[in-house]
Amino acid sequence: MKKILLLMCMLIPLNSLPAENPFKVNFEMILNPDFIMTFKDGTCYLLQFTATGRITAKFTESDLYWDKNGYGYATLFGQKYIVVYGAGENIIFFNTAVLSTCIDGSLWLDTTAKPRLKKITGSSYLTETIGGKKITYTPENLLNSLDADWFRYRNEVPPWVEGKPDSGIGEYVDVEFKQAQDTIAILNGYLDFKRLYLYKANNRIKRLRVLSLEQATPFDFEIEIEDKMKFHEIKLPKRVSKIRLEIKEVYCGSKYNDTALSGIFPVWDSNILIKDFPIKSFPELFTLE
Repeated sequence: MKKILLLMCMLIPLNSLPAENPFKVNFEMILNPDFIMTFKDGTCYLLQFTATGRITAKFTESDLYWDKNGYGYATLFGQKYIVVYGAGENIIFFNTAVLSTCIDGSLWLDTTAKPRLKKITGSSYLTETIGGKKITYTPENLLNSLDADWFRYRNEVPPWVEGKPDSGIGEYVDVEFKQAQDTIAILNGYLDFKRLYLYKANNRIKRLRVLSLEQATPFDFEIEIEDKMKFHEIKLPKRVSKIRLEIKEVYCGSKYNDTALSGIFPVWDSNILIKDFPIKSFPELFTLE
């Protein structure tokens, strides 16, 4: 595995917006690249402003084309994107033409928010030296996979990779939230938008054990994870502030016997975010056609 290169986020020039903004949104707050979006009834709706007006599009996960590397693709507004679809309103678009990423509306609705993760530790992690530089795939990397100030996935931050010589069965991460959660989403495997082959080259978690680390609110269960690069939603039986995610079974990598995890995210309560946003409600941004 080689060092991950920095991807910069492309922003919409403010002078390209129509003179009259019918949605009364402060775009200097949003700083959103390429387009804005929302979800309704499992469908992703997108809106792009141009010099002459606005363009809308919509799609669902079933509309994506999936390649041999496990990534989904869509053509939106004439440009090709890798689309990391998933839980709640979590979604990442990667523009294959300009090599930029942008993240869903649930982050840019709250411009001061950081991911609601307090601490992540783990049982082991991989360290390797490439080109004379030491790279560590620590659990703490999962705290920095999102840049909430610029609303992008930080492709330059390595994932967590367990450090055992085998496939890592029994290895785990302990996750502590800033406030109790009942739903999370994970990005399974090695996500790297410039080296897509790393997802299938490395092991991915197939079965995951999820257990509460709070004595007052115990639970312990296992789930099977689909082998696609997407957000995988995990619903917890109870609201808790600390959980353990343990590897129980893996999809074997084609090249490496290392198991990777690229992201852990609390699923945001959009109603809470909308309450503090300076418009009446998020869907007012869109005419859903």
